[in-house]
Amino acid sequence: MGRVRALSTPILLALLLTATMAAVTGAMPNSSPSAASCTWTLTVPAAAFHPEDDGYHFYNSGWMLRSEDAVQRYFTAFVPLPYGSDITLEQVDVIGKDNTSSYQLCVEVLQFDPDTPGRHSLGSVCSGGSSASPSDPNTWTVPLTSPATIGSDQATYLWLMLDGNVYLELHLYGVKITYQCCECRFFPLAMKE
Repeated sequence: MGRVRALSTPILLALLLTATMAAVTGAMPNSSPSAASCTWTLTVPAAAFHPEDDGYHFYNSGWMLRSEDAVQRYFTAFVPLPYGSDITLEQVDVIGKDNTSSYQLCVEVLQFDPDTPGRHSLGSVCSGGSSASPSDPNTWTVPLTSPATIGSDQATYLWLMLDGNVYLELHLYGVKITYQCCECRFFPLAMKE
């Protein structure tokens, strides 16, 4: 009886190891992604924006940013895109609140190349005027340059302008970025669509 038990333990362990490897292999993503699996989304929340200068009066709860000054204020946020290969921006949506036609918020997508210091605009959008709406939230889509490509040696950031807003009717909630990258390595802040 002891000999049968001694032989069955290695066989059971081998079967268990084979079943585990089969389950792990079946759960792994396809190594040659289709076009649909190359599309990713990334949300830059209000918490990522910081003031361009000291002395601003603003409120940033993490999910919402608003200026509490009577003059225009400027904020920037880094966009943590993966940098293994070139990335093509597909769509950039600004999500916020604009309940006044007198003031506006503007967001610009900027590209930075350390080899040629300076910034290059990939597109911008402003709220206000006829796009003011009592609905909350509002979404404004940035008209991007074509092609809006980010090289592997470049960086991307967002520039935000909030008008003087003493009535607190302008809020930024975040910016949703949809991009194409078929050879990007896994990036924990991005979601595959």
